[in-house]
Amino acid sequence: MTNPVNEKPIIFSADMVRAILAGKKTQTRRPGTWKLRSCEEGLNLKFSGLQLGHYCTDQPESGWVLRSRGRGGCWNDRTYPYKSKYGRPGDRLWVRETWGEFDPDHWHEPGMPRDALISDAVRVDGVWHPVRNGVYYAADTPPGSDGDRCRLDYGYKYRSPIHMFRWASRINLLIKDIRLERLQEISEEDAAAEGFAPVVVRERHVLHDPGPSGGNAPAQVIQREKQSCVAAFRAKWKQLYAKRPEFVSRADVFVEAVTFDVES
Repeated sequence: MTNPVNEKPIIFSADMVRAILAGKKTQTRRPGTWKLRSCEEGLNLKFSGLQLGHYCTDQPESGWVLRSRGRGGCWNDRTYPYKSKYGRPGDRLWVRETWGEFDPDHWHEPGMPRDALISDAVRVDGVWHPVRNGVYYAADTPPGSDGDRCRLDYGYKYRSPIHMFRWASRINLLIKDIRLERLQEISEEDAAAEGFAPVVVRERHVLHDPGPSGGNAPAQVIQREKQSCVAAFRAKWKQLYAKRPEFVSRADVFVEAVTFDVES
């Protein structure tokens, strides 16, 4: 007997929706918060002795816990099990994004229902975006575009993703993998899978040359440039969570890393 496919909503910004539809984004990271056991109040989550594991060995559905060795060398769970907010592999996420409803006389196809999915109604940066017949989306009309100017001329306003109805969503994602990890562990490959192009970052290196006689020569400061997708990801993360400093400035932030495919 197969497990039923569960559905949950997930919010994406307009630029991330464009990355998904262009096939550039296959991962997303969202903050996770631990609930400490009552005897572990004040636990330092940056403690290097903490290890991440499943509450029940080899059973991912049991959730994750942080554990460390106690007296006698036995492993003790320091947190209650953390279970994903988004489901498990095989489940579906339906995308909420900034949107609005057209008046019937502005529907893409007047003879079709408002929730009919039209696969080639809007073209953005060379990519065809699917749309619901009676819906417009911020991801399809970047600021300054012809579509955005037309929207303003007709007085249409955007609505928050939080208020998007299920019928208005145009993108379904199938979860391939979910893992819990520290935010700072993201790799260049992961950041690229998050949909971020590399940006140029400058690194400052201080070189100390002992000199031919072993004495201390003046230090040399070298500026180097490199391409980094991680730097682009971190800049976006700080922007998204600017009002939640506990998810930005701390080194012990854990995230759910969700890998997905777009459901056709």
